[in-house]
Amino acid sequence: MEATPSSVGAVGLIWYWPKAWRAVHTARIYTHGTTPGHPNGPHMKILWIFTSKVARRAYTGGDLVIAGRRLDGRGNTRQRFVPVGYTGQNGAPSFASIVHLPAAGCWQLRLSAGALHATLVFRAVS
Repeated sequence: MEATPSSVGAVGLIWYWPKAWRAVHTARIYTHGTTPGHPNGPHMKILWIFTSKVARRAYTGGDLVIAGRRLDGRGNTRQRFVPVGYTGQNGAPSFASIVHLPAAGCWQLRLSAGALHATLVFRAVS
């Protein structure tokens, strides 16, 4: 999935995406960071990568902060993730996360890593 603005190239590689969700092309996530009925997994793992050349120049270090705001009710969340490095990264700022949303609903996630900022919207289901 891709966040906006596209100029920073913020993409999230989702590890938990069930086949039924792919068919409707809607970004969804389970609440509380894990699949219901499976407290040890699968977790809501997302690898965030800022792929653009602009992002590679603008990022000078620091953690990824995800600030979530529920759009269809009350609720907020804030999480912090450290940067990761891996072969093939080619300098793209990258962060591994398990996103934990406290309640079902429509959530706006604001991603911030140094001077990099991006936004996307998820449907959280319980």
